[in-house]
Amino acid sequence: MPNQRREAIDKLQALAVEERLAHPDEDDALIASVLDRLEEIGDRRRRAARRKARSIALGIGTIGALIALALLIQARLV
Repeated sequence: MPNQRREAIDKLQALAVEERLAHPDEDDALIASVLDRLEEIGDRRRRAARRKARSIALGIGTIGALIALALLIQARLV
């Protein structure tokens, strides 16, 4: 599904660029706003991916700390 979205966004972006080149004096503001919106969508996707990666790293770190704590407690009990 994400690949289909990316392909659709790429196609829309390509069409907007073609339209801008074909008719530079018509609807520049509209075409520019569409291109800006597509860029904004891409930025939002990248931020979401970074947040997810941070969450995964935090989870791994927490599990590692709990394992280290458990090993420390086990070593003191033996």
